[in-house]
Amino acid sequence: MDPTSYRPICLLPILGKSLERMLLLRLQYHYSKNNILSENQYGFRQNISTEHALSNLIENINTNRANNLYTCIISIDIKGAFDSLWWPSIITRLKKDNCPEDILSMICSYLDTREIEYKMADTKINHHLQKGCPQGSCLGPFLWTIISNTILKEDWGNHCQLQAFADDFIIIIKSQNRRQLEDQASKALQKFKEWTANEKLTLSHNKTQAIVFGKKGQIKKRKPTIKFQNWKVEIKKYPQIPRNNNRL
Repeated sequence: MDPTSYRPICLLPILGKSLERMLLLRLQYHYSKNNILSENQYGFRQNISTEHALSNLIENINTNRANNLYTCIISIDIKGAFDSLWWPSIITRLKKDNCPEDILSMICSYLDTREIEYKMADTKINHHLQKGCPQGSCLGPFLWTIISNTILKEDWGNHCQLQAFADDFIIIIKSQNRRQLEDQASKALQKFKEWTANEKLTLSHNKTQAIVFGKKGQIKKRKPTIKFQNWKVEIKKYPQIPRNNNRL
């Protein structure tokens, strides 16, 4: 088993948890009041769930079928997304989003000189942190939402749409033919890859997969080949999609 697949739960101090909760409420108010967050982020948001994300996806597929278009869905995995959350990027984004100065100063102070202590039997290890949010943090998920908002708010054109649930992203692509689909998929992956590089994040190639929906059903002929740089995205078979969203 890959050790990086595990995230140990951190025991945060009570005062730290209380401070996080207060900062979280202030940040949520600021971002909600100014309507900053993208509607395509379905994770860590009040009154929004996986059902809303799935309903939007099915609606896209059925609309494309009605318009005689292919639909390609690329599921993207980011290696250790929460553990790789880069703190300087958080501060930069908060400034660009006009975060109140008092909240910004408190978050800067809260992230400064943080350490994690690991104890097991007679072993004790201290490690200075410069990135990531601990498992069990109530503020961490919202900080991730702020960072993911940068790529969700990008202009993806008329043929692509980016959707996310927390750190799970999908690119929804519509096209008239196989060649166009392959070209748009490669360009979309390149754009997403550039964002991850800027945010010090890493794509997991072996977990990034795609599903292609034909104009009227399963593609009986050769499936599209989605290539990006030196790797090929695996095309998976798909389950039956209901025509009516109310069946969810």
